[in-house]
Amino acid sequence: MSEAEAGRELGRRELAATYSGTAAFYDQIAQPFQEAAKLAAIAALDRRPGERFLEVAAGTGWLFSRVVRRSGSEGALGLELAAGMLDLARWRLAAEAGLAAPPLVRGDASYLPFADAAFDCLLSSYTLEVLPAGLVAPVLGELGRVLRPGGRLVLVNLTAGEGTDSAVSDDWARRYRRDPAAFGGARPVALADAVTTAGFVAGKRRYIGGSGRWPSEVLTARKPAAGLGPAMLNGCRTTHIFCRENCPPGRRTKPENRVRFANEAAALAAGYRACKVCRPDRFSGPWQPGQASSREGRAAGAAR
Repeated sequence: MSEAEAGRELGRRELAATYSGTAAFYDQIAQPFQEAAKLAAIAALDRRPGERFLEVAAGTGWLFSRVVRRSGSEGALGLELAAGMLDLARWRLAAEAGLAAPPLVRGDASYLPFADAAFDCLLSSYTLEVLPAGLVAPVLGELGRVLRPGGRLVLVNLTAGEGTDSAVSDDWARRYRRDPAAFGGARPVALADAVTTAGFVAGKRRYIGGSGRWPSEVLTARKPAAGLGPAMLNGCRTTHIFCRENCPPGRRTKPENRVRFANEAAALAAGYRACKVCRPDRFSGPWQPGQASSREGRAAGAAR
């Protein structure tokens, strides 16, 4: 993933506070520049009535409201971390979609509070580019976990401008490096490689830019029909170690500290290191007793 690096990254708590504090005027400032890409994402998602749909980081509810008005609220759910955004989204869904009890929950994209394969289609817009780089792979892993085999994923994000738009994104990147907080952590990124590294089957990439629009990419992908396969790896947020299925230290990781990776490349890209007990850098598939072990690995597992 190429991005405007070098600036200080905003942590999850700072991001939640920033977007909660800007919720009341966020749409007034950002929506005119995002609208074309968001509408393209809704069309690309093509959600059918009754499909189990999740929008991750639903923000003010602008996009979620349009999806449920188009395809119904049954089976639809939105998740948002920033309390201020969530309050505004609830108001919007009541006012615009007539939902007295909007299907919205507060939650963290890096630890989705849903069962495996719980949704038929997922959408997230202008979210991954604000996260610390090390969280992108874990979040994509969580999206893959909760999406059913064969399910659809649509992502929208700020990206490098094409043609004359390059001046816009280049200026954005320079200013972001000087003051990331002023941009809410958002910087131009390219996510196609990260999506495939996470185990998804890539679909189409559509660039949307031009006058009055943020340079953006709309990416579509599918979870393989057979799922992300038995080689899914478990990571621990506190130790930054990743393990194979059934690894004893990995099994002791608390649920709230657990992240999922499609493969070793995704785990390494997120800054995790291989477990010295199950050795996912040497073996594939679930851990088997006797394949690999070490005192150091057992000691590391005890700290999880």
